[in-house]
Amino acid sequence: MKEIKDCEVCELPFVSEREWEKLCLLCWKESREYKLTKGDLAFRDMRDEYVSLEQSFSELEDELKALQEERDKLRAAAKKLLREAKASREESSGLSKDRVKDLVKLCHPDKHKGSELAEAMTKWLLSQR
Repeated sequence: MKEIKDCEVCELPFVSEREWEKLCLLCWKESREYKLTKGDLAFRDMRDEYVSLEQSFSELEDELKALQEERDKLRAAAKKLLREAKASREESSGLSKDRVKDLVKLCHPDKHKGSELAEAMTKWLLSQR
């Protein structure tokens, strides 16, 4: 039965077909002082590249997580600033949402026969929300 094990020498994963195998094929050949073939050397290079890419990927995942956390903090800060700006605008103009609503009811053009002044004031009041 095939299973993935970590080599006791290089500590990299390898596919083992036998329960007693403790070393990857490359480490086993080197421990027996066998000459490595071109295929063995190519495999070792590819394995090393894979390990390097795996490490880079892991670092990028960590960086992504940190950036997502920073994004969430910035979003929360932006929402807070928007709320504060809105409250500040209401305080400085003296016009709360309820006050604007009442004023719109009083000066709406429908109540003043389509008056241009009523229309302009209603538009301005609605922009103050």
